[in-house]
Amino acid sequence: MEDARLDETDDERKKREQRSTRNLVFAVLIVLAVTAVIIFLTMRSSQTTLTPLGNDYTQLGDGRYLFNGFSIQRAGKLSTGESIWTIFVKVNASVYGVDLRYDPLSVEAIPVEKYISERIIAADTIFLTVDPASSSRYVMAMTDVGKVLGTRYAIYNKEKVYTAFTSPSPNVNDTLHPIVTCDDATNQTVVILFADADVPGVRAVNNYNCIIVQGKEGTMDVVKAADRLVYGLFGVMH
Repeated sequence: MEDARLDETDDERKKREQRSTRNLVFAVLIVLAVTAVIIFLTMRSSQTTLTPLGNDYTQLGDGRYLFNGFSIQRAGKLSTGESIWTIFVKVNASVYGVDLRYDPLSVEAIPVEKYISERIIAADTIFLTVDPASSSRYVMAMTDVGKVLGTRYAIYNKEKVYTAFTSPSPNVNDTLHPIVTCDDATNQTVVILFADADVPGVRAVNNYNCIIVQGKEGTMDVVKAADRLVYGLFGVMH
């Protein structure tokens, strides 16, 4: 073999070296591709799995029913007379009861654009932002969404979920809330804006990097839209 290589011309040697380089690059690409697949499958297997506790929609009485397999129960009433509802979700091996202000039947007609839940779940960092001059209803809506994304219930358990304002707060001493708008949304950072609008709903802008949860000021529409989003995150409705 060595004698044969001594007889090689310069062109033949260059071609052999080029073939060797191409083979090495090809082998490295295969290793990288296989590694990526393994990492992807590992990440998928470690993701949160929400499992319904039942089948189909069935009225159970006493303020309890199943909706698309998920158990819904009226948990009580507020001083305003409004009901509080608990949805029970099974996360891997644990069952959690999450309190919301509206049940699925009350909000299923509110429109939500496709793929919004998937985009939020995939986000590395999430900012929940609102106009500081908005009413407390917008803060309620923010709370309902934030508590299921953050660490409170250990459901999606995202550590990088922050609250923010869209403009400086009237309280000049407020240093806890950064100023965040849809303009700050990126592929890594999703901004969820709770905003005033005539029609309740959940829509996406800025290439799905900013999600707008909207409802008319002076009504509970923004809270209904927020709870509708939560049911989408749980897979109760799409």
